[in-house]
Amino acid sequence: MLLVFCTFLLAVTATENPLLLTSASIIYEGQARFTILSTQLIRLEWSSTKEFVDEKTWLVQSRQIQLTPPSFNATRNDTHLRIDTNFVTLEYLRNTATTFSQHNIRVTVRVIGSKGEIVVWNAIPGEEYDGNLLGTLRTLDGSRDSKLELDCRNQPRDDLHCTYGVISRRGYALIDDTHRPQLDDDSRWSWIINKQYSPPDPSLCQIVSIEERRNCGLS
Repeated sequence: MLLVFCTFLLAVTATENPLLLTSASIIYEGQARFTILSTQLIRLEWSSTKEFVDEKTWLVQSRQIQLTPPSFNATRNDTHLRIDTNFVTLEYLRNTATTFSQHNIRVTVRVIGSKGEIVVWNAIPGEEYDGNLLGTLRTLDGSRDSKLELDCRNQPRDDLHCTYGVISRRGYALIDDTHRPQLDDDSRWSWIINKQYSPPDPSLCQIVSIEERRNCGLS
């Protein structure tokens, strides 16, 4: 499972080594890995086999979005890992045997503005789409619908490949990169390759109710 949590849209530009990241910006906790890309952008990964993706993906081809390492503070106690930046606080329950859910992770966003508001993401499936300003469809070819539904939860046509946007009235966006294709390491002309997943562990998935699962068992 691979999620990218951002507090607003960030431009990602290619560099000489687009995947170059200092190890100090990567935090491991059990079967989870957190990469602090900036003070407003965190990459969340969970793998039952602790095998994580470092390659470029179709969605994100560069993860070095600033020239200097981001400033953050990571602390642990007996129960939780906590990551703090100027804009985001991430709390993760240690010794967790299942993928991200409302029972083991929470992200608090300090929204930029005069009111000093905070918004909390509780990892409830579908919660991240509330307030999303929506995205687009693959194509309008052959469509005769008088009103196309851009809220992907209500779009019944899989062939349209409905995709949510990265701007939201809630002050954050969550991009699920789990099933997106990867790119090979050809430095001149990268080609798309399908992601390889470890088989799910049914016993672990059954611990989480169907309503609360998000790509359970996939690495």
